[in-house]
Amino acid sequence: MPIYEFQCKECSRDFKTLRRAEKLNEVTCPTCGTDHIMRLLSVTAQVSAEQPSFQGGGCGTARDAASCCMRAPGG
Repeated sequence: MPIYEFQCKECSRDFKTLRRAEKLNEVTCPTCGTDHIMRLLSVTAQVSAEQPSFQGGGCGTARDAASCCMRAPGG
């Protein structure tokens, strides 16, 4: 089962859940219990046994990208 990342539209909490794709409509916020949530785009890292290096950036989620990956050098 994949891990999905969400953000609650009511309390702004970010959370992850292990869920089958057909059960995504049943997800609720673990803090406030609402079902007003937004699924986030996850950033992944790839590791190769031949060349151990991270290929995915490591920002965490797409909404973090502008604040960490997209910065100009020295900025």
